[in-house]
Amino acid sequence: MITFIISFIIAIWFGSYIYLGASFILALFILSLVLLFFYFSAEENNKKIFLYGIIILISFSLGNLRVYMGDVYKSSELYFFENKQIKAEGIILDDPDIRENSTRLTVRLDKIFDGTSTTTVSEKIIAIVSLYPEYKYGDKLSLNLKLEKVENFEGGEGRIFNYVGYLRGKGIFYTAPFSQASLISSSNGNFIKRNLYNLKNSFTTSLEKVIPEPESSLLSGILLGIKRSLGEDLLNKFNRVGVSHIVVLSGYNIAVVGKSIISSLHFLPKNISLFSGITGIILFVILSGASTSAVRAGTMIVLVLILERFNREHQTFKVLLFTLFAMVLVNPLLLAFDPGFKLSVLATAGLIFLSPILSKKFLFVTERLGLREIISSTISAQIFVLPYILYSIGTLSFVSLPANLLILAFIPLTMFLGFITGLLGFISTYIAFIPGTLTYILLKWQLLVVNISDKVPFGSITIPSFSPILVFLMYGIIFWWIYKKANS
Repeated sequence: MITFIISFIIAIWFGSYIYLGASFILALFILSLVLLFFYFSAEENNKKIFLYGIIILISFSLGNLRVYMGDVYKSSELYFFENKQIKAEGIILDDPDIRENSTRLTVRLDKIFDGTSTTTVSEKIIAIVSLYPEYKYGDKLSLNLKLEKVENFEGGEGRIFNYVGYLRGKGIFYTAPFSQASLISSSNGNFIKRNLYNLKNSFTTSLEKVIPEPESSLLSGILLGIKRSLGEDLLNKFNRVGVSHIVVLSGYNIAVVGKSIISSLHFLPKNISLFSGITGIILFVILSGASTSAVRAGTMIVLVLILERFNREHQTFKVLLFTLFAMVLVNPLLLAFDPGFKLSVLATAGLIFLSPILSKKFLFVTERLGLREIISSTISAQIFVLPYILYSIGTLSFVSLPANLLILAFIPLTMFLGFITGLLGFISTYIAFIPGTLTYILLKWQLLVVNISDKVPFGSITIPSFSPILVFLMYGIIFWWIYKKANS
C-alpha cells in the first residue's frame, strides 16, 4: 500500500510538469499486465520483484490518469471574452481578501452580457475592486470588468513565480483588475460557510474593540489567518525574518487548536467526544479559509483521532502520506503549483524524521513549558523547508531560527488568551480588558522580535537562482544524515 501511494504521488508530480498523454498511460497499464503474466510463471524468490514492478506501474499510470483528467491541461471557457470590456454576474465564493488599497474577490461568474447576447458560464475569476463598499461571501454582484489572462511574474534574482499554475490549482484562469461592482442580492452560497465567515468577521471586530492595531491584526492572523490590516511593510518584515507562517494559519496553529478542542472534550463519552472534536476541527479549518496547510494539518489530526479511538497503532509518516494521497487525489495541482502546500508538507516531514533525533541532542534543555520540544521542532522544520525556500524565494535569513524560537514559545498562550479576549469582547470590552492586556503584551513582544530581527545587519541575504537538481541533492544529504543517525 505504501509503495502504491508513493508511486501515485510521484506520478502526480511528474505528470503536472510533463504531458504524457492517454497513449503512454495505456502503455504503462499494458506493461503492468505483461509483468503480471511473468509474475505467475516466475520463481518464488523473484515474485516479489515482479509484484513491486506491477504495483509501481499501475499506480504510476493511475496517477498520470488523474492529472490527465484534471485541470492541468484544461482550457478556459472565458477565452472568447479575453481583454474585452464586459458586464457579468457572479457570486463571491470566498471571504474577501482585503488589502491596503483594494479588495480581491473570488467570484464564480454565472452570466456574461456581451452586447446584445447573454452567455451562461460557470468559472471562477479574481475581481479586484475598491475597498468600499464592502462585500462578503455569498453576495451576488453585477460587474463591469475586463478579463486579463493570468501571467507569471518575476520574483527577483531571475526567479519566476508560477502564478499561472498557482491559480490554475484553484480553477482560476483570469483576473479582472479595476472592476466595478454593485450588489444584486446577499445570503447566497453555502449556509454553513456563510455563517462561519460572519462569525469570523464578528470575532475580529470584537478583537479590534479591545486590542489596537497592528497587534489586533497580528492576532487575527495567528488565530484565523487574516492579514488584512498588517500592511505590506510589516508583512515584508515577517517574510525577511522568516516568521510569516505565524500569520497564515500554518499547521502549527491548527495543531494548537486541535489539541485544545480535544482537551476540552475529554469529559464527554468517547464517541461523542470524537465526533465533536472532528466536527470542531473541520469547522475551524473552513472558518480560517481552508488554506492547503490548514486542510493538511486538519486532515492529519482527524486521522490520528480516528486511529486512536479504535486503538489502532499509527505512524505519523503514514498519516502524512495518506493525507497527501487524499489531497492530491482531490486536487492534483497542489503538489506542483502550491508553495504553501509544499512548505507545510516539508515542515511536517521535518517534525516526523528530524525532530526525534534532535530532541536527544537537547537533553540539557528543560522540558518545562515544552521548551525542548519547541526548540527541536523549530530547528527541524527550519532545516527541512530551507532548501525549498532558497530555491523558490532565494532569501536566506540568519535571524529566522532565533526569531522563531522567541515567538513560537508564546504562540499557544497568545492563541488561548486571544480567543478568551474575543469571546469576552462580545459581552463587554471592560470584561475583556484583563485578558486583552495580557494578549497585547505578548503580541507586542512578537512584533518587537520581528522589528529588531529585521534591523540586524546582514540578517538576511538574497541568493541567485539555481538548478532544481541542487534542491534534490540537498534533500538527499538531509535524508542520508537522518538515515545514518537513525541506524547508528
